[in-house]
Amino acid sequence: MGRTQQSTTHRNEALHGAATRTTVGRVLKEAERSYTVTAREASRQLAVHHETVKRWARTGKVPARKNLSGQWLFDQADLDALPVHEVREAS
Repeated sequence: MGRTQQSTTHRNEALHGAATRTTVGRVLKEAERSYTVTAREASRQLAVHHETVKRWARTGKVPARKNLSGQWLFDQADLDALPVHEVREAS
């Protein structure tokens, strides 16, 4: 392998390694979150209709994920930190 090809290979490996570390970091942070609050529970806490909470989740206004059954789940810490009046005005 020539010097140029070798340096390109090392550079690509370094870039790939950095991307992998970043992705793994995001996955680990995501795994630390506890998505246990359903859309109905979240709607009761936020005093809005459950379909509104689902719409906020779809549009990214509220961090959420779907479980294997397709049910929206929320992290309680995210709901506690949510400035509800700002989200309501934006909907």
